[in-house]
Amino acid sequence: IVDAANGTTGTIAPDLTKLTINGTDVTTSAADLTNAIAGFVLEDGDGTEVTVTGGKEVKFVEGGGVDINWTDTSTGSDADPYDLTFTLNADMRQSSNVDVYVGNTADEIHFDTDVGIRFSTAGAEDMRLTDGGDLHVDGDVIGFSTTISDQRLKHDINKIDNALDKVSQINGYTFTYNDGGKHSAGVIAQEIQNVLPSAVESKKLAFSGQDDVEYKTVHYDQLHGLLIEAIKELKAEIEELKNGGTK
Repeated sequence: IVDAANGTTGTIAPDLTKLTINGTDVTTSAADLTNAIAGFVLEDGDGTEVTVTGGKEVKFVEGGGVDINWTDTSTGSDADPYDLTFTLNADMRQSSNVDVYVGNTADEIHFDTDVGIRFSTAGAEDMRLTDGGDLHVDGDVIGFSTTISDQRLKHDINKIDNALDKVSQINGYTFTYNDGGKHSAGVIAQEIQNVLPSAVESKKLAFSGQDDVEYKTVHYDQLHGLLIEAIKELKAEIEELKNGGTK
């Protein structure tokens, strides 16, 4: 230890579990931790507040360069800053298998190691991107979208045969959803599965309250091809009748 004011030099054998420095003007240009200790904590007297003087920065240096710069960007109260800016010299990543939260208790993004990424507003989860790539939204999706349909991306292309007969086996319904009581209209997945199996998939629903239960979902865009071919078959029958023929 060097005391520049009094011109004295000394050596101490400190308790490595805690090092306390008392004084009104204590500065250092570097602090090195060479032992395998759990962490490095800066505390004020009450154990909750931290005051950084001078440039109001805490810097983490490796290899001669600043990797992380922690800067107080506004005046706080009771020595607790309101705003902190972290300047990183590399990408920030949580490498261990723990959850990460960004935001506050009401509005946050939760990187959940079990399911994917959860998005919450007003204290409730509203959207979830699962590890499998499915996006679940608890509300309306407002915007524009397209579906990939380039022929170059497809093979085994076949027309849908007997489309009119298949359409005759399904029905359009109005109904009320059990959860929330919302009125809607559409089809029943089990009926669609009987005539166009590719249009039906079983999925676990993020906001159903039964995350482990699979429910049948319908790709409504696949019904377009079925309806197009059914209309064409119906048109052919009408043309045949208009020409006086019989089927």
